[in-house]
Amino acid sequence: MLAYGPDPILAGELQPTPEPDQMLPDTAEPALPIDPETIRVVFSGQSADESGLDAMTPLVPATGGGPGAAGTFFMLPLPPGVSAEDLQLFGFWTYEFRVGHHKKWSTAQGRFGRPLRVTGIQHPPPHLICSVARDDARIAVTAPYATTVLNGRRVFSAAESDPRTEIWFMLYAQVLQADGASYRNILIENALGKSTPAGDPAGPAAPLASAPKATGVFLEKLILSRLHLLGLARTSPLSVLAVELLPFGQQVPVRKPVFGELGQVGGEGATGEARAREGAVDEADPLGADLGTRRILRTSPLTALPTIC
Repeated sequence: MLAYGPDPILAGELQPTPEPDQMLPDTAEPALPIDPETIRVVFSGQSADESGLDAMTPLVPATGGGPGAAGTFFMLPLPPGVSAEDLQLFGFWTYEFRVGHHKKWSTAQGRFGRPLRVTGIQHPPPHLICSVARDDARIAVTAPYATTVLNGRRVFSAAESDPRTEIWFMLYAQVLQADGASYRNILIENALGKSTPAGDPAGPAAPLASAPKATGVFLEKLILSRLHLLGLARTSPLSVLAVELLPFGQQVPVRKPVFGELGQVGGEGATGEARAREGAVDEADPLGADLGTRRILRTSPLTALPTIC
């Protein structure tokens, strides 16, 4: 691993600036840590030499139903000391790949071939977990936003309009198929989460455990209305998942006319005509009618809701 950089999309502090002195400094990429072997003596009958073998991380051979012959595809493991839930996985990595001798005898300088430097590699991001609470009146769902880190510090500032991503919550009902073979998920409602940061976790001393969260609310009376409209039982099992979207794609709102109850634009009268000329902002639906216009960063597992006693 040569270098790491946080994702500039996730924080206003990381946005490009015309001032060179305010940009992030370049990272000094290390050289391959092997012995220069200025002088080397090789003699007959010498035992196996593993010089330089630990200088690079071996890739994991991919097995299974993938394309190509066995041994031609490999998996890139996480960097040393980085867990699957590390916030650094929201960033980008620069790696150096080489083909070399692993099991055969080799000197350190002769073990690896020429380097292939690849930038902008992203590992799978940390898992998104949503928490739910339910009572007689509503269902409340929360999930943490993606926040990246730089030099051990969480890069987040409400003053810079963070968080930059959006979290949507999808509420489903589980319905048994007519043949009884399996259950199907029927979308009941979706809702854009509202940001509820726990303070402003900016600054070098801020704990990494503090994270801004998104909260969504589904009213029980609306849920019952949707279930009735779909012909589903009031006691149908429900579940929810969270979807986090990156902040680019179709960002310009579309202006459309407002229609009144009788199908007339803006209703009746001069006020309605004025509203028709102004138009109305059409709310985006990135996980419905506008699916595909926004890139999905990550999704949570489907989480079952508790029943109401």
